Amino acid sequence: MVTGTELFRAPEEGLLPTVAWQKAGEAPVYALDGGIYSASAAVNWARGLGLFDELEQLNDFRGPPVMESGLVFVPALAGLACPHWDRGARGLWAGLSLETTGLDMARAVLEGVACRAAEVLEAMQLRRPVSGALSIDGGMAKNPYFRQFLADLLERDIVQAASTELTALGTLQLAAEAIGHPVHEQGGKTTIPPRAPCSYLLEGFRKTVTFSREWGERNSRP
Repeated sequence: MVTGTELFRAPEEGLLPTVAWQKAGEAPVYALDGGIYSASAAVNWARGLGLFDELEQLNDFRGPPVMESGLVFVPALAGLACPHWDRGARGLWAGLSLETTGLDMARAVLEGVACRAAEVLEAMQLRRPVSGALSIDGGMAKNPYFRQFLADLLERDIVQAASTELTALGTLQLAAEAIGHPVHEQGGKTTIPPRAPCSYLLEGFRKTVTFSREWGERNSRP
């Protein structure tokens, strides 16, 4: 979240102040950063387990989210970052049954990562209201199901830029501007509106996160 010329310090919300950019002769522009340890890495890990073969299998799922049926995944594969900052937390699936398939479990991974993003956004909301659409990029932004579930979970529009690497593009634009050769973003943006709002699912996710953290505490070595 860009905060302009104001440097926010928000340790109580688990947010990290950072410099977004600084142009020559101008004051720094600051931002708040909220990290998630395992996102795309969790998807690759699930594929390594054999839950699915190709990423395209995760693009389109029928029916309501698997969280509706009680299947929840907490992507604490390397602990939990913002707002918890708990390296001892452990990843887990909750709500497995004999009817659960590998693709159900993989779908739960996508939903769990989206829930972690929602936790970060909630932390930012405590510091400064976030209104309007949310811009996303990166590898997971290519996944149609993830984008739609995130829009439904946050109950707000999601905007996907033409570039999936906005950080790299922004760095290029700043460098090009500095030498007098501006580079402009190519292509348009795609807006994904919520279709089936489901923010109520976050309550169950929060409970599972609590168990994830308690499990780490109970099983940590002295």
